[in-house]
Amino acid sequence: MSERDAIIGSSIALCALMALWTVVYAVDDLAVHADWFVFLYAGIFCSYALLSFFLLRFEKIPSALFTLCVTVAVLSALLFLLMNTTLSTDLYRYLWDGRLVLAGINPYTVTPLDTQLAIFRDGLFDSLWWKEQYTVYPPLAQLVFAVSYVAYAALGVVAAKIVLALPAVGLAAFFYRILPHAYWLLFILNPLLLFESFYGGHIDTWAAAAIVIGLIFYQKEQYRLSALSIAAATLFKLYPALLGILFIADLSRRKTVAAFSYGGILGGAIFLAYTPLIHDIPFLIERYSRWAVEMKFNGSIYLFLEWVMQKTAISPEYAAYASLILFVGCLICISRYSVDAHTIFIAVGAFLLVSSVVYPWYILPLIPLAFLSPPRYRDSLLILVIVASFAVGVMYLSELRTLPVSERESLLRAIAIIEYISIGGIALWQWLRLISTSQHHEK
Repeated sequence: MSERDAIIGSSIALCALMALWTVVYAVDDLAVHADWFVFLYAGIFCSYALLSFFLLRFEKIPSALFTLCVTVAVLSALLFLLMNTTLSTDLYRYLWDGRLVLAGINPYTVTPLDTQLAIFRDGLFDSLWWKEQYTVYPPLAQLVFAVSYVAYAALGVVAAKIVLALPAVGLAAFFYRILPHAYWLLFILNPLLLFESFYGGHIDTWAAAAIVIGLIFYQKEQYRLSALSIAAATLFKLYPALLGILFIADLSRRKTVAAFSYGGILGGAIFLAYTPLIHDIPFLIERYSRWAVEMKFNGSIYLFLEWVMQKTAISPEYAAYASLILFVGCLICISRYSVDAHTIFIAVGAFLLVSSVVYPWYILPLIPLAFLSPPRYRDSLLILVIVASFAVGVMYLSELRTLPVSERESLLRAIAIIEYISIGGIALWQWLRLISTSQHHEK
């Protein structure tokens, strides 16, 4: 392919991306028009895949094309900041929790429906879903929510979304220093990263950034800082604590004392962060477990295990424990290999496959890990991120209220089959590649 053809193809893909994001902005209330959004979402990811094909053909990105890519990324982010966030209301729960923290109220001990919070019932309260649920967000996330609420109270919801999107900007700045330009442009133009960071404002971006920082410190043999970073990731989103098993297992093969130190710092930091807020740790664990079962959405292997147990004498409640055991088993298998972005990617992917709850923004940590992976894996992981991001994003059709519940559930089940055949298949392919590469090096 000539450079001229690649420039034309890239320009067409970029124009299509910008046009489709502009239409998404014009639709505005995406919860009401979820079917339109998913249709546009499909076009956006097709355009992104096309852009990936052309950008990776360049040895050096022409300066005009580079500028056009950055412009599209910045304009898209601005559009999302200005949109009303309706497709997910997590943003408003973040702000609600942040308000309680600033008011000196422990968000773990009350629900929004608690009578003592009646004075806070305003427009923010009206925007909440799951008002009967206690917060499930860890302590460090609560601190970010408090800062976001300060920004919200002073300057409005756009300012709060900017605070929540800061890690995405930080990752982009960091990757600019280490990635080839083509991959960096694909990172900042990734539709899921842009949409969920700047539109949804999800805390998962903070967890993703902390995981990346922890991995970088680990590779530089700064193990204490790595353990603190993975602890921070856990205090944004719980599951990174399980990734600590990989780091500890890898260290134990070389530096036993450092492995014990790593585990002690990781566990101690998490425990100390929770202790001032939660006096009954077993109750907290039970609450998280109950939430995972009661709020299940878009699960795959978990739902299969639950179905099997329903057909036997085993209580379906044990599906959560079986999923956790399966995930830990996967981690033990992965722990045979050296820790890098690729192995962490597989571990996060395994978690998503056994989780009872998978929303589109749960995919966010996979994006920087794919771009950080060794070059021999990077392109295939980029394909996986595109497929997974789109497939999970299609689950936004759950917002489609025009279909009867039974028809909507049948539609979602059909989508889920396609989704997890594609994601699971590519994940298995990656695992086999990892095994093959390891065996080659041993020879």
